[in-house]
Amino acid sequence: MQATAALSTATDLDRHTLALGLAQGVGRLSIQRLLQHFDTAEEVLKASTAQLQRVAGIGEKLAATIHDPQLLAAADTLLQASEEGRVRILDFNDPDYPERLRHTHGAPFMLFGKGNFSLNHPRVLSIVGTRTATRQAQSVIKKLLTQLAQSDVLIVSGLAYGVDSWAHQAAVNAGLPTVAILPSGVENIYPTAHLPLVRDMLATGGGVVSEYGLEGAPDKPHFPARNRIIAGVADATIVIEAPKRSGALITAQFANSYDREVFAVPGSWATPQAQGCNQLIKNHQAHILTCPEDIVELLEWEATTTAAPAASTQQQVLPADLTPEERTVMEVLQQREEPVHIDLLRSLTQLSTFELNTSVLQLELRGCLQSIPGKGIMSCC
Repeated sequence: MQATAALSTATDLDRHTLALGLAQGVGRLSIQRLLQHFDTAEEVLKASTAQLQRVAGIGEKLAATIHDPQLLAAADTLLQASEEGRVRILDFNDPDYPERLRHTHGAPFMLFGKGNFSLNHPRVLSIVGTRTATRQAQSVIKKLLTQLAQSDVLIVSGLAYGVDSWAHQAAVNAGLPTVAILPSGVENIYPTAHLPLVRDMLATGGGVVSEYGLEGAPDKPHFPARNRIIAGVADATIVIEAPKRSGALITAQFANSYDREVFAVPGSWATPQAQGCNQLIKNHQAHILTCPEDIVELLEWEATTTAAPAASTQQQVLPADLTPEERTVMEVLQQREEPVHIDLLRSLTQLSTFELNTSVLQLELRGCLQSIPGKGIMSCC
């Protein structure tokens, strides 16, 4: 009988802790202060408004939220779903809680996940960008993840249209695990058009994560809130394309505030989708990203596969829409392991100064080559 009672008490505590974690607007620090003051979550939920207000940061409004009679019912629903294997629940003290996120300001007290959503992978990259991305961005993402596949990276994004969904899909295609941070519950996938993509992600070792339980709605405040998680779980955040006003820039700001690395892909000043990236680079808020090696070198990652691809394989990954002049430049560069001086490159390609400079600029913007100090040019393909 005593053992049964002890088990019941432990279950009740889990139930009350989960209910407290579901209280809207009551953040992790407030929950921790409440638990320090009252010892158990059950005592917190039973406390009067006056008692709750003795805890720093808890006013009448938050006290009313904690007294919401629906919290325990919602907790029971989640616990049932957990027993059925439909969701996994992580509180802040769970050893599987994302360690990188644990050390950030504003980390959520509870996370809910489906699939293989472990975010304690040795190497994690977040990729973000505009919903109205160009096809050039899609090409950059595909090339980036194809080459990073040998580094065994976990890719995180937000499942939105444009850059986010392309990043998830490119990761699936490259055989990399990928996790989506949702602005909604894990059984209320948003946008619904990406349900097939989520199924592919789950089938290839990825998952989805949310702080909004099972059926949480994709309310407007949830979008910037999820950006802090996207930045917080990663070693670095990559901004592919972003206008001057963009949720991707919010993610970059969070990453900078967490002292994480940020990379941005440069673009033409006349392209609206590139202006946010150029601004990040100009303001020294992001490293310029010209090729996948920039990430590997800065983060000091060693590839798990050390064999270099053959020249014929390199040529196969060149974008199909290169101009004849651009293709000539790349063919020359791919035949050499060392950077080629611009003057030598002009001689080898037999291009005019104008044709060569134009081709080099366009290829660098597309991430196909990298300029080295001393007028050297090196292939990134």
